[in-house]
Amino acid sequence: MVRSVVFVADGEPVLCMIGELDQIDPGLVCDALDCAEARPASSDEARAATGFPAGCVPPLAHDVRLVVDAAVAERPLVYAAGGDGRTRVAVRPVELLASVDSLVAPIAA
Repeated sequence: MVRSVVFVADGEPVLCMIGELDQIDPGLVCDALDCAEARPASSDEARAATGFPAGCVPPLAHDVRLVVDAAVAERPLVYAAGGDGRTRVAVRPVELLASVDSLVAPIAA
């Protein structure tokens, strides 16, 4: 299982996909995006950027750039939020990375 967490990096929303039990290191997000500041988005910011409530954001179906933690990218299959708090979707990270504006970087603390 993975989590998709909306961050704000230099004022722009980005979606960070990490292992379910991992925490995101904002400094590593800045390193990956070459930005000065990164912070978790508020609930309102997450919904405005993706159309989904915080905690339910799927890693696709919106126009937010995706940063996938390097450890997650190596997995053959992951299960991610499906948008409604109850649904999980099976995703192959390699296919996801090829289909959206994304990058792979170590972002887990």
